[in-house]
Amino acid sequence: MKPFNIFNIVSLIVPTILFSYIALIPHKILSQQLDVQMSYLKEELPTALNLISWRPLKDYNEVKNINEYVYSKPNGIWLSENGHKTLLWEGRTSLLPYFKWSKNGDKLFFIGDVNESHGIIVCEIENLETHFIKPPTGILISSGWCLSPDGNKIALTGQQKVIDEKYPGGKKDEYYIYTCNYDGSNMQEIANGTVTSWSPNEDNILFSLGEEKVSESSYLGFVVKQYIWSHNLITKENRKLVFIPGYKPNFSPNKMKFYFHINGSNDIYL
Repeated sequence: MKPFNIFNIVSLIVPTILFSYIALIPHKILSQQLDVQMSYLKEELPTALNLISWRPLKDYNEVKNINEYVYSKPNGIWLSENGHKTLLWEGRTSLLPYFKWSKNGDKLFFIGDVNESHGIIVCEIENLETHFIKPPTGILISSGWCLSPDGNKIALTGQQKVIDEKYPGGKKDEYYIYTCNYDGSNMQEIANGTVTSWSPNEDNILFSLGEEKVSESSYLGFVVKQYIWSHNLITKENRKLVFIPGYKPNFSPNKMKFYFHINGSNDIYL
């Protein structure tokens, strides 16, 4: 048995007291701040909010009031700036609009309907100007879409039913990838597939492309597996990146690697 040593006791007690004291003050301050914010939410906001999205800071060093956000209601999308409410867009949105912001928070993107057409709504926050973006005639917009890192371009997926007797009902879904400016101008088809992510340097777009493979176990005689491709916006080249089935690829911030899921599992691979 080790001999009693007063320094051992002190070394245990002092850090405990010190950390308890350090934790106590921020917790008290945080509680006070939360009380203020919760009181604000109860008194100032509408009672029914479907979805809230905080507006990004223009500069991470900027001291900015956190009470700046957008929210959806049945009649449209609203912006709240320190308690002042502004209607950004009036109309019907998808059940969950899935708000996306440009990097500096000057533009807001979400899915909505205009004259029974489904597309991407773009709101310019400063001048309250809006744009409606949809694929070309005869193409439905899919859930697969993403912004360029600077928020000035959009990559979106269009869906179309085509005749193919091999599939149930004699039709199958074809997917097409388009790029355009944030206001909908310069719409271009770049590849077949479903867009997933934009590279950090804005030169490449990752997408998934289905390929039919013979299968004795499938009643159709084949299965469709997704493979990962990239489109180079400079050279216009489409290139297959991974030769095993995968989906949902996404770049690392330094653009040196990307991860993806293997078909039929939730495993992630680099």
